[in-house]
Amino acid sequence: MPTLTEKAQPPPATRRGSTSAAKPPRRRRSPWRWPAFGALLLIVAVIVYLATRPTTYQYRLDFTDAGQLVTGDLVRIGGTEA
Repeated sequence: MPTLTEKAQPPPATRRGSTSAAKPPRRRRSPWRWPAFGALLLIVAVIVYLATRPTTYQYRLDFTDAGQLVTGDLVRIGGTEA
């Protein structure tokens, strides 16, 4: 035990210039870490919403004239029967 006139030495692991296995210095994290994480969560939420919403589309088309359309004829939109 050191006396009042002697300086106490720090433990070997915390001594400067020590070659013992001390913890490496901790990396400083970016201040943009949490906003980036929030933006990622928002993007995932939008994708989930768009993928799970009901797909009830309704189209109303107003033509100035029927042209070649005849009542009872087959109408195809994008190659599929409408």
